[in-house]
Amino acid sequence: SVPANKPIRLFLDIPRPLPYVTADEQRIEQVLYNLVDNAIKYSEQGDVVVTLSVAHQATPQRRCSLVGRERDQQQQQHQYTIVEVSDMGTGIKEDDIPRIFLDFE
Repeated sequence: SVPANKPIRLFLDIPRPLPYVTADEQRIEQVLYNLVDNAIKYSEQGDVVVTLSVAHQATPQRRCSLVGRERDQQQQQHQYTIVEVSDMGTGIKEDDIPRIFLDFE
């Protein structure tokens, strides 16, 4: 929740319907909680927006021919759910960017 002493608004931009996502529910919840918590913590004011979107990427299915060469059979659509958290905070220090996906020490 947003602290009462900060003029911050939290918005969710989630289109319907979203595709089914196979993922570790607890891990995704933890990551989202941390991202939103940090966005609120490091913003003095403004909006924190959580946006979900779906990206489609066509990848060719490959099938080997009798002579061992690959040829494109058909395009198969892959869907990816993208989660973005944007805020009006100070941002991540440039020196810290290489470490953001490392385990906490």
